[in-house]
Amino acid sequence: APLAETARQAPPQRPRCSLAVATDARDAMGDLVERGFAAACPEVDAEFVAVGAREALEGLMVGRADAVVFAGQLTPQD
Repeated sequence: APLAETARQAPPQRPRCSLAVATDARDAMGDLVERGFAAACPEVDAEFVAVGAREALEGLMVGRADAVVFAGQLTPQD
C-alpha cells in the first residue's frame, strides 16, 4: 500500500492593515497610535506610514491606506 502523502500547510497569514498617520498626529501623539493599535489588535500586522495630511487622505481614497489618523482639522481643500 502506498504511503499517504501529507500536505504541507503554510502557516496562516495574519491580517494586514496600512495606516497613514498624518505628521500632525505623529507630532501630537508620538508612538501612542502604534502602541494603542498593537494593544487593541495584536493579531493584525499593521504598517504605519507617516505622511502629510493631504497625502494621508489621498492614500485612503485611492486604496493605499486602510485608515488615516489626523490630529488637526481638515481644510475644505483636503
